Amino acid sequence: MMFHILVGLFIGTLLSELCDFFLIVLVESFIVNHVTWNKLVPKKNVNRFG
Repeated sequence: MMFHILVGLFIGTLLSELCDFFLIVLVESFIVNHVTWNKLVPKKNVNRFG
């Protein structure tokens, strides 16, 4: 019984760590995409209207 509890705790912490990791990766990729998009959009507008 104790073994199952330990395995459950281990898997739970592992899953929470993975969720935190994926959340951080998603946020970072979103920020990078947002910044690059903000840099690219004015250039596209200048090329389009210029």
